[in-house]
Amino acid sequence: MIIKEGKELLGAVLASVFVAMGGVCLLTPLRDEVSRHGFPMWLLGLVLVVCGLVLWGGVVRNLLRRRG
Repeated sequence: MIIKEGKELLGAVLASVFVAMGGVCLLTPLRDEVSRHGFPMWLLGLVLVVCGLVLWGGVVRNLLRRRG
């Protein structure tokens, strides 16, 4: 299980923050930057967005299971 039952609100908040931070990394000029160790910021943004969407999927799945 991605999100424990009863922790959906915390998971939704965390997922929203991940998606927002990933969007900032992808949609601003920050995406052209490279970290000190050569890690591209657009890749960090992509990873954050994907993780946020996976967390949102877990939240929705838990809520649907509880109602069903």
